Amino acid sequence: MKRLTFSFILCSILLSPLTALDPYLSLNLDINYSALGFATMMKPYSDGVLVIPQEYDEIREEAIKILLEDARWIFSGMIYGFSFRYVPGNREETLAEVFELSPIKQIPNGDPAMKVQQVLDDTQYLSVLFYYWPDEYQNRRLKVSRGGGFHSSAAAGVVPMMLEDARTLSLIEAVKQAIRADLRDLIYNRPLEVSGSVYLSGPPRINIRSGEYRSSVKILYRREDMKTFPINY
Repeated sequence: MKRLTFSFILCSILLSPLTALDPYLSLNLDINYSALGFATMMKPYSDGVLVIPQEYDEIREEAIKILLEDARWIFSGMIYGFSFRYVPGNREETLAEVFELSPIKQIPNGDPAMKVQQVLDDTQYLSVLFYYWPDEYQNRRLKVSRGGGFHSSAAAGVVPMMLEDARTLSLIEAVKQAIRADLRDLIYNRPLEVSGSVYLSGPPRINIRSGEYRSSVKILYRREDMKTFPINY
C-alpha cells in the first residue's frame, strides 16, 4: 500500500501540465540506488532481456520518497528560509559547537505547485527534475531575501552515509559551514552566539564520495542577534 501511495503521488505530479509562461524554480536531484542498500547489478539474459531483482521496486519507491522530501525541503529553504542559531565551539575551553536550523515554513506534502518535469532511471541512478511555481506571496518572500541586507556565502558539508537522514544532514552541515566561514571573515573576535535567518540562494548539489554525502550550497543570510563574551571573560 505504501509503494502504491508514492507511485500515485509521482504519477499525479507528472500528469500535471506545465505552463511555460509562468516563472518557476527548478531543481534537479538524483540518488544512487546503492545508497539505499541496493547493490545487485542488473544482468541481461543471453537474449538481451534485463533481469530486475525483486527488491528493485521497493528500493525505487524509497528513492522517490527521499527525492520528494529533498525537493520540498530545498524549495522551502529557497522561498521561506530558515531561522538559525550558531554557537561556535572552542576545543581549548571544551565549549561544544551548536548549530540549529529550523524551517520558517514548509511547502505542504502534495503541493500542486511542485511538479516533475523529467524522470531518468537507469536502474542504478534515479534522477528527477522538479519545477515549482511560487504564488504571489511566495514571490514576495523570494524578493525579501534578494532585496539587500543579506550576506552571501557558499560551502560544502560532509556527513557519513550511514547516518539516518544523511542527505538532509549534509545540507544542514553545508549551511552551517557557509555561515561559519563568512562570520570568520566579518568578525574578528569569536562571538558567544549568533542567530538570524538564512535562505538557499540556488539549488544545492548532493553527491556521494567515499561513503559520505557531500552537499554544496549557496546561501543568503542575515544576523539578527549576536551575543559576545563579557569583557572580563
